[in-house]
Amino acid sequence: PVEAHAHSVGYRLGKYIHRNAVQIALVLGVIALLGGALYVVSWQVRTARAEAQRAEAMAQRAEAMHDFVVGLFEQAEKEAGPTNAVDIRRLLDAGVRRTNTEFASQPITRYELLALIARMRLRLGDYAAAIAVLDQQPALSGAPNEVQVESLQLRGDALRQLGQPGRCRDLLNAHMDLLDGRNEVAQLKDADYLSVLGRCERALQHIDLAREHFKHALAIRVALRDAAKSEAESLVDLATLESDSGHGKIAMTGMLDALQRLHAAHDEQGPPAISIWLNLGNLYREAGNGAAAENAYRTDYRLAMGLYGSGHPATIDAERGLAAIYVDQGKLDQAEALFTQAQTQLTRLLGPDHPDLGSMSNSLGIIAWERGDTATAETRLRRAIELWANSPRLQGGVFNLAMVLHGAGRDAEAKPVALRALELREHQFGASHGLVGASLRQLGEIALAEHDLAAAEPLLLHALDILRADFGPAHTATGQTQLAVARLRLAQQRPADAQALIDDILHRFTPSDAEHRRLLWATRALSARMQCALPTNAAQGRRAMQKVRDEVIAELSVSVIARDMSAALSACRE
Repeated sequence: PVEAHAHSVGYRLGKYIHRNAVQIALVLGVIALLGGALYVVSWQVRTARAEAQRAEAMAQRAEAMHDFVVGLFEQAEKEAGPTNAVDIRRLLDAGVRRTNTEFASQPITRYELLALIARMRLRLGDYAAAIAVLDQQPALSGAPNEVQVESLQLRGDALRQLGQPGRCRDLLNAHMDLLDGRNEVAQLKDADYLSVLGRCERALQHIDLAREHFKHALAIRVALRDAAKSEAESLVDLATLESDSGHGKIAMTGMLDALQRLHAAHDEQGPPAISIWLNLGNLYREAGNGAAAENAYRTDYRLAMGLYGSGHPATIDAERGLAAIYVDQGKLDQAEALFTQAQTQLTRLLGPDHPDLGSMSNSLGIIAWERGDTATAETRLRRAIELWANSPRLQGGVFNLAMVLHGAGRDAEAKPVALRALELREHQFGASHGLVGASLRQLGEIALAEHDLAAAEPLLLHALDILRADFGPAHTATGQTQLAVARLRLAQQRPADAQALIDDILHRFTPSDAEHRRLLWATRALSARMQCALPTNAAQGRRAMQKVRDEVIAELSVSVIARDMSAALSACRE
């Protein structure tokens, strides 16, 4: 039997869905789409409100900071009176006190103001004082990321400048998660952060890591509008890596590109330009172009004095560059005065063991050597090597120590030092770099002084091939090596070959700068020495040697080459 009853709600609903499946699916799809859209709109509204509130808070903090800074200067001017200048460091100290008092209940504003004061301390070269200011920032866990990023970047930069790149690297690596790039302000701060991290890695000689951070920072800056100044900073950073690796031509191209960016942006007076001109001076000097180097250093000094005044690290760097040119020109008293002043100032700013003081010790050592004070020269160069233990400049200090020991006739001591310089340069620059060629020449000259002609020949010939290929035939180092080969040929009783090499040097080089003149004097002296060795030409050789010696004394009365020429003249007369 059939038990009849009314259809259930579920039965009727199922039948309806079955008959209208397509229509119902469309309706459900529309409902889902509308629901999703409403959710997105709701999220966007909440985000917009949050951003608006955040922007309003930032504007309020910016206004508070503006009023605070203006009030600080107004108060300082009242205290100084109409005839006295405002002491910027006292002003900043007062700013710290007022910040901690007036904004005690506004931790984020206080945090940002202290970061601003720390940045100004960094600009003044007061690195330890900048860290002391940052130490007073309140502990903030909810501060905007870009606020924390800026503070960490400033602290890292101060640590690097104080010669603590390891602490800088560890600090910044530990907070990479704060880099979010949510807006242009945050992106610029992220790029600054990565740049400082790259400089710390560079100071630790982690070239690949430094390049990675510099390229990341450059990519961020290129993507932003009106960032030519920041782009130039990144290009300078990348060029310094090429310089460290011995790629002088590539580095110079990068520096000139950065300078062009600043020119296009009408920003050729600020810190990036000062850094560029200093680096260009170094690169021109390494390339043997003394005149261009001096011009670059003088431009650097003018800009640094105009922006920072005397006693600032950037101004000291420019003075060091000029002092190095004075050494090349034989102006030892002027050079020593600048180096000694710089040493005193940097010791006060950075402490006695900062790597930058290695440059002072190295340069003062070279001055002592030029004056004939081998003991002082050796002491200063060994101090430079100690300070440069973890610096890419170590190879230069070791090379200079070998040069001094060889010049003093202590070739047994010079040889292992010269070998160490060669190893450092091969590791840092590669086996085909010109500086490796210069080290091979040094070892060849030591072997020649020890009368080991069989060892000297392959060293000097290999050195000449490397230098011709890398530095080019017109570089002073190439000419010096060719002259060393001429001395070898003379020692091998091959005077015709020696004379051909001498004639080639005299034909190719002109006395355009101090280094070229030294090379030409030494070359003419060797030619005169060959004449002195022949009875028929001895008188002519003595006259030629006397002329060279008189020219040297007239320009460089106190110098290694003056002593060498006097010794050569005495030997010629005998």
